[in-house]
Amino acid sequence: MSKLASEWDVGVTTIIKACEIMNVPRPTSSHWTYIRLGFVMEQPALPPPEAATPLTSDMTQTQKRDRTSAPELAKEKTIVVAKNINAAHPEVRKMQQVLSSSYEHQGLLTGMGNYRTLRIKVSKAQLKRAVLIADALVKALESRGAKFVAVKNVDHMELEIAGERIECLLIEETTRKELPKNENVPAWQFDRWKWETTGRLRFEIKEYRPPNGRKKWSDSERHVLESYLDEIVERLLVTAQALKEWAIEREEQSRRWQEAARQREELEQRKALEMHYRSDLEQQAQLWADAANLRGFIQNCEAQLRIGNAPLPNDGWEANWLAWARAHAEHIDPLKNGYLADQKRKRPELLGSELPAAKDTP
Repeated sequence: MSKLASEWDVGVTTIIKACEIMNVPRPTSSHWTYIRLGFVMEQPALPPPEAATPLTSDMTQTQKRDRTSAPELAKEKTIVVAKNINAAHPEVRKMQQVLSSSYEHQGLLTGMGNYRTLRIKVSKAQLKRAVLIADALVKALESRGAKFVAVKNVDHMELEIAGERIECLLIEETTRKELPKNENVPAWQFDRWKWETTGRLRFEIKEYRPPNGRKKWSDSERHVLESYLDEIVERLLVTAQALKEWAIEREEQSRRWQEAARQREELEQRKALEMHYRSDLEQQAQLWADAANLRGFIQNCEAQLRIGNAPLPNDGWEANWLAWARAHAEHIDPLKNGYLADQKRKRPELLGSELPAAKDTP
């Protein structure tokens, strides 16, 4: 269907619709894959037409593509490419100098490999044309607010479009042909492929945003790349706006993630602190029980130390030991050693409110 669409100058969907209208079976998406693998596929028979099934479908009258009225060609051309580089933009002239002094790899000049916003990869034969196209694009973009800005650690300036640096490439298409192996040349020196330039230029916007819309323009039999410059400029501006919105979206998303992380960390800290308070409360309750038990023990010890009902001497060992024991009981008793006052100072969030009940049982 792709070959027929090209031959008939119609869209593939037009052929699909015609097949559906006339009830003509179509191969599945895997049909041609199986054919290439050597399988013999059964061709379904053409079913007899029903009463309402048309026998023909004229696709050329209503579905033929009018290339001259395509949206990108319908607008009036406002960007004109100069005939020479005498009045070229200074930064474009620098690009031309860099490329002129660089070497070729796979048929294309490699001097602008470290450029990002407007990289050029063409052969020497297409260098002048590529530079003139770049000059027309730069001047058109500057008239719409773009500007060249310095790049850190790089010895050239890059074009900034609406505050964004958009990665784009002006490249000459190449073809490659596999060469026969030369036994006289070592394997590490043998170049398997021969690259040939085609003279066809292609402009690409390498950014993903926006996800939809045209990102590539190239020379064709009907139109040269220069005829698409107005559309390319408009698309670059749309891309810059999309990147700007995406940056704002990412910043907002990052802020939300950071806020969520902060809330999670705060919640974990509150949980840990709550568990510490509970553990401390249980320890103090045990100390209170220990102090009460200790006082009972001390009282019985005092009874054992008394001889009859006679009072113990104030300066004797017995009185001193009992005083020491009672002081220790006072020291570990939370109700006597200032535990509640300390809690009031450490936990101001509970002032004026009732203590929250524990939701889970340790």
